[in-house]
Amino acid sequence: MRYGTIGTALVLIVVAITMIVVAGNYPKPTTLGSPGPARLPIIFGTLLVILSGGLIARSFVGPHEPELTLQGMPRALALAAGTAICIYLWSFLNFLVLFIPATLLGVRLLGAGWTGAIIAAIVIPGSAYTLFGLLLNVPFP
Repeated sequence: MRYGTIGTALVLIVVAITMIVVAGNYPKPTTLGSPGPARLPIIFGTLLVILSGGLIARSFVGPHEPELTLQGMPRALALAAGTAICIYLWSFLNFLVLFIPATLLGVRLLGAGWTGAIIAAIVIPGSAYTLFGLLLNVPFP
């Protein structure tokens, strides 16, 4: 379903641009040379734009895509909406409080079992927090 892929990729690009714009309002780093709290959302937003652009390009020049079922499209839209909600709530909630359940739900929507989703919900936010919060000393909002 070429149009569904393109539509979802365009929604994700809008979400990513929103993420980058919102991150621009985060406080500037106080220490010279430190990345600051906006670095992580800007990196994620940039990667999301690049990957979504790749999806659009692949839908034009790649092999024919299988048709999505009616169950597949609501999942993709739920993931895009969930990402937008996470971006909005990030300014109100702690990183780990927000992204552990968000990762759990997102991985479940992608079709993983409960065991894989629980492992991902612990490993992915924990790794990001450890890398940026503890090792690089980037304060999370």
